[in-house]
Amino acid sequence: MSHFQQVSHAIAEHKVFAIIRGVSPELIIPTVDALIKGGVHLLEVTFDRNGSMADTLACVEIIRNTFAEQVICGVGTTTDERQVNAAARAGAQFVVSPNVDEAVIKLSRQLGMASIPGALTPTEVIQARNAGADYVKLFPGGLFGVAYFKAVAEVLKDIPIIVVGGINADNAGQFMDAGAVGVGVGGYLVNQAVVERGNFAQISQNSQKIIAAITE
Repeated sequence: MSHFQQVSHAIAEHKVFAIIRGVSPELIIPTVDALIKGGVHLLEVTFDRNGSMADTLACVEIIRNTFAEQVICGVGTTTDERQVNAAARAGAQFVVSPNVDEAVIKLSRQLGMASIPGALTPTEVIQARNAGADYVKLFPGGLFGVAYFKAVAEVLKDIPIIVVGGINADNAGQFMDAGAVGVGVGGYLVNQAVVERGNFAQISQNSQKIIAAITE
């Protein structure tokens, strides 16, 4: 089964992406274990423009080696082809970007990874799809609200959209009901301070809350 098929099946089943930012390789295993215990199985480890690319790649490798049968893991905040190539070598299964970059989209697919670029307007969503995106991330969709997403999704029903930015247990279900195929959740699930304090139980609890919110 290709990475795209694995990602597609996982999104259809699990729907919630945990966006992991700023977690060190030393703490990635208990973090992911806490997410799995809470029911989250889609993981996006982000590149940090001010941080270490090596740490992101190390986290992806650890996740793929340790939890390969339990999660689908990709990279996020991917803005150039160098990152795409490195992600593929680390074993990433999908590539998420904050923007529409045709070179990043095409290379991601050429290397066998699903492509999920970020867009906000209908024009950008269509540009992303026409460039070959498998899914489009509406970002920052949560900050613009359910009404905005619903208006975009209503006229672009043929394009699978994942809503990211400002998503929590209070609004995740509303976006899913409005037609999103998935949601990406950052600080509500994986907060760097919470991880460094070792409060992994909170990650599991919040994961359970967000899963409950989209299944009610």
